[in-house]
Amino acid sequence: MKLLSVIIPVYNVEQYLERCVLSVVYQTYRNLEILLVDDGSKDNSGEICDQLARSYNRIRVLHKENGGLSDARNAGLSLAKGEYITFLDSDDYIHPETYSILISQMEENEADITECRTVKVYSTFPPMLKIEAAQIIRMNREEAMLSSYDWKYFTAVVWNKIYKRELVEDKRFPVGRYHEDEFFIHEVLYASSKLVHVAVDLHYYQQRPNSIMASEYNEKHIDAIEAFQNRLDFFKEKNVDIYEKGCIKIVDFILNKMQYLSTDRRSRWSQRKTLYYAYGKAFRALDPEVLSIYKSAWKDSKRRIFAIKLLRYSPFLFHYIFALYKKK
Repeated sequence: MKLLSVIIPVYNVEQYLERCVLSVVYQTYRNLEILLVDDGSKDNSGEICDQLARSYNRIRVLHKENGGLSDARNAGLSLAKGEYITFLDSDDYIHPETYSILISQMEENEADITECRTVKVYSTFPPMLKIEAAQIIRMNREEAMLSSYDWKYFTAVVWNKIYKRELVEDKRFPVGRYHEDEFFIHEVLYASSKLVHVAVDLHYYQQRPNSIMASEYNEKHIDAIEAFQNRLDFFKEKNVDIYEKGCIKIVDFILNKMQYLSTDRRSRWSQRKTLYYAYGKAFRALDPEVLSIYKSAWKDSKRRIFAIKLLRYSPFLFHYIFALYKKK
């Protein structure tokens, strides 16, 4: 039984931390180390980490100055000793059989990465879902990268997957970024050859109002565009076939975000406009080749062609017209 390193970054999660860690402690897969990286928490999270480490000898704790999620994960990677590595956010938790199921499929299929489905939870202690017979989906790296773009399998999150050590041990997350997983996952998928998706809900993804991803009007979400561009550059350099699909995806992503920000009536325009114009600036900075590929793909769609021409000419007019259109 090979050692699995479970890297858990910790920052101000005293309400959820014990639930998260105990969901790993009581895994049916027993040969694991739990690395709690306290990223300068200001609540009682650091003390909870130490208490848990005193109770369970498979837990190691690192206390460090606050450097953000990426920095904490990177610190965990430097500490990890396992032949397999996984990540878990400290407000989430997992089914007791998660690692047994994923590692058995990894070894049975000689896979480099295994992945499970996730389910969103909205309360602190929702009921544990019953495991049903899982569909096993096997992919090569090209299929996985294509599916990742469609947000179907092997999506751009790191925490519902187990990796062979050699895929991730020399890689690091970009410090100080939002959407850090999206800067990371494509390189790991590219380095793999066999991947397995286990179509059963094993990872419980906690929804909380003050999380990074919940602050939807924060201008730092513009990092998603740079992550997209980073992937495009990588695929172009590696001559990966999905480069053109990526060009279409990045333009659609920006258009959809800007249309949403133009017409979202749950908030005032003053709350949304900074992020809106940041997306507009990112759109106008796109490589002309990206827009050329997009226009070629949608040459028969007058609405899409009009949208990108309008947006390049004036993000303000784009906002005004779509806001007016939605009022009808």
